[in-house]
Amino acid sequence: MPGESDREKILLDDYFSSLNTARGATTQKLVKAFNDLQKGDVNEMVNSSPLPAGIKNDKGKDRWDLLPIGPVREIVKVLTFGAEKYSPDNWKYVDNHKARYFAAMQRHITSWWEDDEMFDPETGIHHLAHAGCCMLFAIWHDMNPGKK
Repeated sequence: MPGESDREKILLDDYFSSLNTARGATTQKLVKAFNDLQKGDVNEMVNSSPLPAGIKNDKGKDRWDLLPIGPVREIVKVLTFGAEKYSPDNWKYVDNHKARYFAAMQRHITSWWEDDEMFDPETGIHHLAHAGCCMLFAIWHDMNPGKK
């Protein structure tokens, strides 16, 4: 295990490496870092160092930032209502789930489309959030056949 002086040298090497690669690193900052180290103030040296520009390799990954959170929150409200009314994950155990969730989804869409009714009278939550919830259930069942 390295001694305290070895640890300080590693910290100093890392610090100067970060400074050298960071934008806007100045001689003044290098001198301050050296003085901090001389005074034994390693914490000040580490906490005041500028960070280099970050790199994040997320090309080809799902863009969760594109998902509008407001409508998703409404679907979560539907799920919460259902968990309190029935039980959490009760939707996984509904017999003939494909037909029943399709029918429920269509009822909510029809209420919204034809009846010009935006909110479900029982829950006060948007009909399309209920429809979206039913659609998620159907997708889950398709992706997990036979699983409950």
